[in-house]
This record gives sequence, C-alpha cells and structure tokens, in this order.
Amino acid sequence: DREPGDGAQDPFGRPAEKPYERRFRAEDPPLPSYWESGTRFMELGATARADGDDAEAARVFQLAADTLGKNHPRYADAIEALAETRAAQGMLEDALALGQEALAMLRVSKGENNPRVAEALLKVSAAHEALGDTRAALDTAAEATNVAAMSGRSSRLYVRALDRAVSLGPNDERVDAERTQRRIL
Repeated sequence: DREPGDGAQDPFGRPAEKPYERRFRAEDPPLPSYWESGTRFMELGATARADGDDAEAARVFQLAADTLGKNHPRYADAIEALAETRAAQGMLEDALALGQEALAMLRVSKGENNPRVAEALLKVSAAHEALGDTRAALDTAAEATNVAAMSGRSSRLYVRALDRAVSLGPNDERVDAERTQRRIL
C-alpha cells in the first residue's frame, strides 16, 4: 500500500524496503516456519482457554488447524481442541462433527488401537451424550473401552472408558461382559 520511504516499516521496525532488496541481518529474530506457527497457535489457544476466553480460543485453534493443514501430524490435535472449545461454547453439533473429524484423522495417523484414538472416542461419546443420544454415546464408549484394552498401554484410560460405558449402560450386555473380563487392571 505505502511505498518505501514514506514512513512504512517492516516487521522489525525498520523503514520498509522493496521486497527484492530485503536482506536478513544478524540481529533479525528467526522467522518461524509455517508449521511452527501452527504450533504457536495451539499454545495461544490453550492459553486463551485457560483464561476463559473460549471465543478467542476457538478462533486461534481454527487458525492452528488452517496453518498446519490436514497432512500435519498435529492437525487432529488442533481440530480436537477446537471441538472441546465449541462444546464449552454450547455449539454441540459443531463439537460432535469436529470430534468425529479428529477421530477419523487419528485412526489414519495413529492406527486403530492407539490410546489417542480411545481418548478421542471418549470425547465423541461425551458429545453424543450432551446432544441426548445416549445409545450412540454408549456405543462409542464401549468402542473406547475395547480400543483402550487392545492398546494395552494405559490401565487408567481403560478404567476411564469402562466407567463411562458403565455409567451410560449399566445393563448393557457388552458392558457386563467387559466388566467381568477386565482385560487391563
């Protein structure tokens, strides 16, 4: 918009230069890579959530997802964080859709029997329950219990998933069978 020499400044506070004449100087801070910027957005979003500013957190988590792109390993984390923020804002349908997208990405990137998949399943189960779909919440919690057991890495995750399934369907035959079997404890 403004030409060099008319008071415009570059990001470092120096008079603006023509782009083709721009040279980095030793005193310039390193510019983050595009993906590093996405990670910084994740940190800023977490800070906004901790401060109780869910609207800003949602905006920043969306920026993180857009910056990282679907091929980045942390894209699912950004979408999952956005889903949690949307749930806190009361946008439950949006939270469920984002949670399911994150779950699908984690299944592809981490594999079916990964603890992160079980955690994502528990979050999707909570979204189903918040929307009043107890049957879908129970089905998802039962799947989370199975994934947690198959991953074999975390008995706490297994117990959390089993407790959720029991609370949603205390008389469900799958839950009774799992409670009796107790694969990891």
